[in-house]
Amino acid sequence: MLRKYILISVVFISVFSSLALAGRSPFNVDFFCGWSGYYRPMEWAPVEISIQSDMKEAFQGSIVISAQQDGLNTMNIHNRFVLTPDLPHRVPLVTKFAFSMDKCNVRILDERGRTKWTNDYNLWDYSNNAGLLSPVFENDMLIGVAGSKVFGLSGLPKETICRSYRGTGKVYVGDKYPRMIPWDWTGFACLDLLILYNPEWTSLNGEQIKAICDWVYNGGKLLVVLGNNPLSSDNRLSGILPYDIEQAKEFKVDIDALKKLNLVSSEPENMICWSLVPKPDSRIYKSQSNGSGEILFGAGYWGFGRVGILGFDPYSLSDRQKGASTDFWVGKIRTIVEKTFDEASADRENDSLQGQSSALMGDLTHPDRKQTGIILTITGLNSGEYRMTSYHNNPSMQHSPIDIYVDGRLSSSNNPQSAVSGEGNGSMVYTEFRASDNDNVVIEFRPAGTDYDRRAVLNGFWIVKKNEDSEGYRKILAVDIGASGQAVADGFIGVGYSSSERVREAVFDSAEGLPSGIKISLKTANPDDKLQFNSTVFKDPYDPHRRISESDKEAARRYINGRSIAKVENTG
Repeated sequence: MLRKYILISVVFISVFSSLALAGRSPFNVDFFCGWSGYYRPMEWAPVEISIQSDMKEAFQGSIVISAQQDGLNTMNIHNRFVLTPDLPHRVPLVTKFAFSMDKCNVRILDERGRTKWTNDYNLWDYSNNAGLLSPVFENDMLIGVAGSKVFGLSGLPKETICRSYRGTGKVYVGDKYPRMIPWDWTGFACLDLLILYNPEWTSLNGEQIKAICDWVYNGGKLLVVLGNNPLSSDNRLSGILPYDIEQAKEFKVDIDALKKLNLVSSEPENMICWSLVPKPDSRIYKSQSNGSGEILFGAGYWGFGRVGILGFDPYSLSDRQKGASTDFWVGKIRTIVEKTFDEASADRENDSLQGQSSALMGDLTHPDRKQTGIILTITGLNSGEYRMTSYHNNPSMQHSPIDIYVDGRLSSSNNPQSAVSGEGNGSMVYTEFRASDNDNVVIEFRPAGTDYDRRAVLNGFWIVKKNEDSEGYRKILAVDIGASGQAVADGFIGVGYSSSERVREAVFDSAEGLPSGIKISLKTANPDDKLQFNSTVFKDPYDPHRRISESDKEAARRYINGRSIAKVENTG
């Protein structure tokens, strides 16, 4: 009889446990992914889990997130926690989600590893707006916002596009409550920019602030917008800003300063702005001031990243400025996210120069179109090892591949010459060579094969020298061909003759902006041929069919490592 009672008790306990897992669990769990659900497939994304319980005693256990990575592998994230009765417990984590992943399992285990609560979250079920994830791809921009999302920030996805050498993409803005931003710097890795818009600074704990600082130091980009919540000098975030923040004051911003801010400049604007004083050791690369000297906006470097600070809340401006909000944010975002050539060329394997304009071109022409090549001679390089990146693209004609010779020896063969609109996806070739003091380096581009037009095309090139005492390279020379001897933005020198003039050899030196002591010569391999320098109307390199405005040229000429932003305009 005793055995029967024991059996009945075991059955009762088993049934009770099943009912608990089926929906009678004492746990209440909220699950949030990404930045407003936005994430980049297979990149680290933040996960926020909030747990509450109606248990009368504290619970000690662990929470497990299982995210399938592919057909064979599943990533399991474990985090131990202690839950106090009647007090919510937040668990900030990071994980990776594959693009094809449709479900994510979350479960709570006790100290013995027994499942006390479990749920499968359908990540792609958008019925009743229940979908948890929305993918952001390589050619898209993702901006994270903590704090306010006002003055047109929420409208940027409709008013702007993302531009990069990957092509045109979308702009996404994902927000979080300050208390819910990641506790680890990897939770920001999917962002192109983080905007801290006048949050309650005291709502950020030490781990969150450290995560932001670490992310910026490792290459992240941050914009701090000041408002009515003062940022204390004791806050660690103040330490990474390029300016000290002093007393706020009200003054009138003149018309010229409003223009530089991309705001309506029909009349001066009253503004309350925090006083920004440059730190002695800061590396500031951009500063916008009022006519009387007050700094309104500035940006500088921190580690490998960038930090911008806006001394005023644009939402507090007059109503006439609301229509200029998109232009305003585009200007600030560009200042922080765009890399110039000087920065990009420091990257050893950087290929961001593909984003340059295809308008600056040089190629060869002659009546019978027989095979001919281009000989590039460089004089004045110091002894050492070098790498050249050259560009070969003609959007109007398909050319045969080319072989590249250095000082008469074959370096690489059968390199394609592209025929695409805009140079963003154009062909480029890496060539390594050694130079000796006072000796010429002769590089020849010879068409190979018998198909297509058998002429060499050379849009431009840049050369870096290997550091002798450390890894990496440093920029030596950068040349656009066809720019009629005018220097262009960010250290890229343009060389060329007028489009109507054809010569067999063209020589350029410091008079065209080259570094002192360096001379380059371009000439045809065939003495009967002539160089043809093509310089067309400057167009948007991301959309070669659309001419861009004068004010947009500088930004379009920058070499963007990653992504940038542009306002969508009606071009007819």
